[in-house]
Amino acid sequence: MSMLNMFAIVLALHLSLLDTGSSLGGRSSGFFGSPVTITGQNTGATYGADQVTNGTFTGNATGWTLGGGGGAPDWAYASNNVTHGDSGGTTALQPTTPLTIVAASTYKVTFTLSAWTAGTVTVSLGGTSATAIGANGTFSLTITATNTANLLFTPTTTL
Repeated sequence: MSMLNMFAIVLALHLSLLDTGSSLGGRSSGFFGSPVTITGQNTGATYGADQVTNGTFTGNATGWTLGGGGGAPDWAYASNNVTHGDSGGTTALQPTTPLTIVAASTYKVTFTLSAWTAGTVTVSLGGTSATAIGANGTFSLTITATNTANLLFTPTTTL
């Protein structure tokens, strides 16, 4: 039986705290190793250090809970990415060790979807869900946490 990919998340995933210089203290180590200046209302805001371990899935999916039991396959490790099959369930992909998320803080989540054919994936962080995405591309989402819930990538099984 051949498996069609619903999508693969080639997670060059980065999760960074948006530091506006508030009470969270001076996180200034930067996104991708150097500061990124955000234009707009607060021009002094920068992104802090990446908070995800093994977000590129280089060589394995260590540090990630791939899920199971929802169908064959749910999330599975492939070559330097994770995939979700067309018969997979809706179990969320998430870091095995929950990230330290601070309520009322703003984060940037960057990831790539490739080999997408149908369905959607919804990114949630700190109790806040972004709009479901159903397309190939690299996406950068700015999410303000409302609680301390972990980072989740929740798929649909719609074909």
